[in-house]
Parts: sequence; structure tokens; C-alpha cells
Amino acid sequence: MLSGAEQHKINFAGQMKQKCKILVSDPWDYENSEGENVISGQVVKRIGNRRLVFLSDTPLRFDDVIGNILVLSNRYEYKNIMNKNESLTVNGGLLTIDYGDSLDEETLTRNSKFVIIGQLRPRG
Repeated sequence: MLSGAEQHKINFAGQMKQKCKILVSDPWDYENSEGENVISGQVVKRIGNRRLVFLSDTPLRFDDVIGNILVLSNRYEYKNIMNKNESLTVNGGLLTIDYGDSLDEETLTRNSKFVIIGQLRPRG
């Protein structure tokens, strides 16, 4: 059995498409369809040292925006996503345009609406 610290390790420098979950802390009243404050999905792309593209398993709705792509950034700017090997506190923006692998960091950031703060962890 893994220790608590080992259960929360994420290999950001390794292969993408890693199944993860986000434990949503803000908005404090967020609930998925099962009444939990969790968004399940996978990290599909890392963009530099500052951004991750997260594909949720189910569509997300925040106010007037619906989608399943979150652009995640490290909540604490002084930490580098690539060097982080455990759970990560993230800001999440729901992408408001169609996603494509060719979208750069600036385009993703400019076209996402800030919707959550949470902890990104491996799903297990």
C-alpha cells in the first residue's frame, strides 16, 4: 500500500494523458453530478512550465460557459509545474473556444474564463 505522500504524486514531466482529479475548493459550493466537489479527467498536454490542459470526463458548466477543457496554472507562480512531483494547487479556466493541439499558451489563457481553484491529484 502506498503512503499518503506517494498516493498524491503526479509525474508532470512524464507522459501526458494521465488520469487525474481536481478537488475543487473554490467555488466552495461546487458539486458534480454525484454531489462531490471533484472534477475527473486527464491531463492531455503540458504547455511550458506554467500550464496544463485538462480534459474533464463530463461537460462542466460555470455561469454561462459550458465546456470540458480546463486550462490549469500553478496557483503559486514561484513553483514550476515540471518540478512538482506531488499534488498541485491550481487555478482553472474553462476554455471558451474549440481546443486544438496547435493553440499556444497566450491563446489558451486569453480564451479561458477563470472558474475554479483546486488540488490536482492522480486518480486512484
